[in-house]
Amino acid sequence: MEHRGFQFRGDFGFVPMTPLDAEFERCSGWLQDALDYAGNTHDLADVKAGVKEGRFTFWPAPEAAIVTEIIEYPKFSVLHAWLVGGRLEQIVDMIPSLVVYGRSFGCTKLTGTGRPGWVRALKAQGFTGIMTTVSKEITP
Repeated sequence: MEHRGFQFRGDFGFVPMTPLDAEFERCSGWLQDALDYAGNTHDLADVKAGVKEGRFTFWPAPEAAIVTEIIEYPKFSVLHAWLVGGRLEQIVDMIPSLVVYGRSFGCTKLTGTGRPGWVRALKAQGFTGIMTTVSKEITP
């Protein structure tokens, strides 16, 4: 199943991202906030390029945005939401679509990265905290 450059919606259909640039710009504040919190491993241009290349899937909504990628581990695959921003209620409303999308690609888990408060905020949706990431600058 091809997911390149497409957004998945709850009606189980793929919708071409038209126009991607306008939607991405509209959601860029939420995405930049998530990038800033995560240590700026990418810039917005990197994220948009990844969406266009099919490495990432961009999920815009009226009051939130999510960027996912499929990660294949030796024991299972996950749909990983690595950029999440916007209104919590909107993000929660997007979870069923993410689950269906992930399952359609053989993923057995949905994971996400973000602030520690996400564990508490998403507990009612069946999420649990599984790890903590730490970081230390080692450049001279």
